[in-house]
Amino acid sequence: AEIGILEKYRPEQLTDEGLKKIAQEVISAIGEVNVKDIGRIIGQVMPKVKGQADGGRVSAIVKQLLG
Repeated sequence: AEIGILEKYRPEQLTDEGLKKIAQEVISAIGEVNVKDIGRIIGQVMPKVKGQADGGRVSAIVKQLLG
């Protein structure tokens, strides 16, 4: 019951498509990237999705885009 109440106040979570779009924008802004740049990319994506996606989802999306 408490979770239901707390969910009302939590920011709406980004969809995978929305998260991919933000990650792709960061990757494009950085330029040529490879798997070694994953930490740098995640570091730039996280402030943009603050409260709307957890680090695990961001990491998975970035890995998918780089893979």
